[in-house]
Amino acid sequence: YLSDFFHPGIEALRYFRARNLTIGAFCWAQTFDVYDFTRRYLPWMRMYEYMAADICDHIFVASSMLAELINVATPGLEKKVHVVGLPFNSRAVRKFYTDAIASNVTPIREIGKYDVVYSSRLDWEKDPQFLYDVMRACPELKFAVCSGKKSLLTDDVKLKEILVKISVLPNVTILLDLSKAEYYTVLKQSKVQFNCAKQDWVSYTLLEALTFGCIPAYPMFRSFPEALNYEACYMYTPGSVDSAQLCLETCLESSNLELRAERREKVLDYHDAALSRILAYLSL
Repeated sequence: YLSDFFHPGIEALRYFRARNLTIGAFCWAQTFDVYDFTRRYLPWMRMYEYMAADICDHIFVASSMLAELINVATPGLEKKVHVVGLPFNSRAVRKFYTDAIASNVTPIREIGKYDVVYSSRLDWEKDPQFLYDVMRACPELKFAVCSGKKSLLTDDVKLKEILVKISVLPNVTILLDLSKAEYYTVLKQSKVQFNCAKQDWVSYTLLEALTFGCIPAYPMFRSFPEALNYEACYMYTPGSVDSAQLCLETCLESSNLELRAERREKVLDYHDAALSRILAYLSL
């Protein structure tokens, strides 16, 4: 089992066929997604994808929409492509956090409470300009931008300009060099997680937010409606600042902060079982 369909060296597995191995790989996006970084390498990446698809017995994806894109781009793979959810175990993550807090091996820094948390990479495919526009349109809300990196520096001049604009907004706090336990503390103490990515399929950030009680405010785009069981109150019209602002306000209403906890757990239950589904296919 390969945790990424784009796995250098996958061609070598062809030599192990005589050992009667079953080979499966998890596909995150690839050139099937026009916003994915691999799309710019289309002339040679498609050849890689044909090869990897031929070698693999099973290709696992998190959502039915990505499965459809793969099947349209590469007809004949329908029997190989399986929608299994995202391999993520909320119970294990909660236990990790509880153990980390109890052990105090790595002390948790004092971290504030925020209205809105943003956790995705600040790259072009995550639409940082739209993030800035929404933050600017909601001056009354306290935003936290979270990253495990020590710096948000980039060689991309235009992207750097946007990141600087975000960092100087008075209602934004940049939290860098966060450990996982510290990041989970931010989620646990905050209210809503915001996403505006053009390129994202379900995403760990969504499931981590749900695990620690953060209400998701996500674009009605790609696999997010499916992942959130079509809960329209958690989603906004992609590219619309007004819609995103309304979504955030709705999520932050006191009556909604404790609402639908059971439905959030239902989403997590589905993805908690993803590894079991993968193992079932690999055992066929």
